[in-house]
Amino acid sequence: MITRSLLALACVAVAAQTAHAESRPFSVEDLVRLQRIAEPALSPDGTRVAFTVRDADVEANRGRQDLWLLDLATKGAAPQRLTSHSENDHGAQWSSDGRHIYFMSARSGSSQVWRLPLTGGEAEQVTQFPVDVGSFRIAPNGQRLALSLEVFADCADLSCTAARLKEQGAVKSTGQVHDRLFVR
Repeated sequence: MITRSLLALACVAVAAQTAHAESRPFSVEDLVRLQRIAEPALSPDGTRVAFTVRDADVEANRGRQDLWLLDLATKGAAPQRLTSHSENDHGAQWSSDGRHIYFMSARSGSSQVWRLPLTGGEAEQVTQFPVDVGSFRIAPNGQRLALSLEVFADCADLSCTAARLKEQGAVKSTGQVHDRLFVR
């Protein structure tokens, strides 16, 4: 329930900031250009929420995701943009002390975990694997990360998976043959 309320609050705040004063019918282009808000993350003390905003870059034919922060303790506070890198930043998670936000980004060429100090400064890369990080969680004490990585089961290490993915990327065809159905 609190997550829905936070998401609604963030939606209203960003929508108010980007509202158009034009008086015309709502079009398909307007729908495509709407900012989409997702992944709200409440700070450990409950006074702030970090969230992802997706903007459509119609000219580049791609979506862009950045992290935003809203101070819930201050009435009428405006959302603050935390990231504006050309690569997508998403999946914010708070450090246990509330001084950093961890997030996913492909700033280094592959999807890795980054950390942004809220006291100011640039984001720093936390993980550096030869394959993309799929998802992560911070341990309650903040000392470790749990990660998911997509790997080939018959590879002994991550270098093998990275090499095989590179080989697959060089192949011009994209068809796949499945000889059995994966069921969870």
